[in-house]
Amino acid sequence: MLIVSYYTPDYAEHADRLRSSLMYPGARFWIEAVEDAGSWVENCSRKAAFVLRALRSTEESILWLDADAEVMRELEYINFWPRPLDRAGDFAIYRNPVKAPKKWMCRSGTVWFNNTPAAHRLCEEWVRLCEEKPKRFDQESLWMAWESMEADIRVHWLPITYCQLFDDKPGSPFNPVPDPHIVHYQASRETRKRRQREKRGS
Repeated sequence: MLIVSYYTPDYAEHADRLRSSLMYPGARFWIEAVEDAGSWVENCSRKAAFVLRALRSTEESILWLDADAEVMRELEYINFWPRPLDRAGDFAIYRNPVKAPKKWMCRSGTVWFNNTPAAHRLCEEWVRLCEEKPKRFDQESLWMAWESMEADIRVHWLPITYCQLFDDKPGSPFNPVPDPHIVHYQASRETRKRRQREKRGS
């Protein structure tokens, strides 16, 4: 499994933390610096093309992590399937447990794609939808891509432990755990606030 991510200049320190959390024996990762596309949503919309490029560059499965994530436990495999996931499915993501608009149906901070023909087709459709509307949330485009080929995709819904937000509250529908595999720090919230302050001050 190859762990991949990219980051814009605003997220360089977060990417350093992600790299540090992957410094354990056997971890393989590719974390790349990219230019700022102009907005958080547009920066995220490039995720699909990056994942597809990674899939096409290797024979391994791909685990995408947002740059503001931190791996809290070693990830040799994602061990929630009855057998190693790389022989069992095409795609895995965390699905939100509450009814919501499509843009909030899933969390795309942690997304796993197997290197299978079905996973490639899903990722290609994700790319197409992101390029069609780069200001649409990338997780909404991914959900739409999955819905369009649901019958042909072997999907697994990740437990919260693989995509836990730092401020998920105990007792909430998300049911956070004290020892997650992966935590996401939602750095975009502070980045957007800072840019708004800078814009008002200019």
